[in-house]
Amino acid sequence: MALCRSSGFSKLCQRAFSSTSTASYPVEVMVSQSSNLVANMALEEWIRRNPPAQHRNLVLLSSNLVDTGRKIKAFFIRESGQNQDGAETHLMQQANLIFNCLPENAALSELPEVTVQDDKSSVVVTVPLKNPEESAVQSTLQCIADNMVEMGGSEFEASRVSLVRPDKGWFPGIQDIQDDMETSLCEIQAIKRDKNCRRERQPELPPRHNSFGSYF
Repeated sequence: MALCRSSGFSKLCQRAFSSTSTASYPVEVMVSQSSNLVANMALEEWIRRNPPAQHRNLVLLSSNLVDTGRKIKAFFIRESGQNQDGAETHLMQQANLIFNCLPENAALSELPEVTVQDDKSSVVVTVPLKNPEESAVQSTLQCIADNMVEMGGSEFEASRVSLVRPDKGWFPGIQDIQDDMETSLCEIQAIKRDKNCRRERQPELPPRHNSFGSYF
């Protein structure tokens, strides 16, 4: 599966999200230096619990190692004091920006996901790339970061990009969040294994037949 920046999907997004009434705010872009999916998910949750400073939007970018290659994730959270009018359109503009930063003819292992939080305060964009080159991953993250900063508009100079690591030295309390997530994931995997074992242990019923010997 491939997604080209000039594809019909991308053009459709451009038409749908080409305008917004939301004022420009400076943007802080965090680029995670970890490729651990659970650690980066824990950082997303830490940010939700500790929202960005007043009059500043925040973006967390990460590239996560998965069985099929890489999963690029962008977590965008709006400053809480912003007007909610046009909030969903603003969030979807961020998703469109990310799609436009993907390498041309990028091979996807599955369809991208765009998840807008119920209160319209944040959006998570997930793009599963199938075995991409490391250089393509890094250039994609750089492109997203640069464009996010430029979207700060007149607040461009107040926007910034920083490299971070999702550990307790940087984000106090994040280890507890990650431990809880890993415990939950282990429980989910155990339930799945148990269901599979039960399925395998179920005996196959013999084919039924009527008094004339024909099966039905």
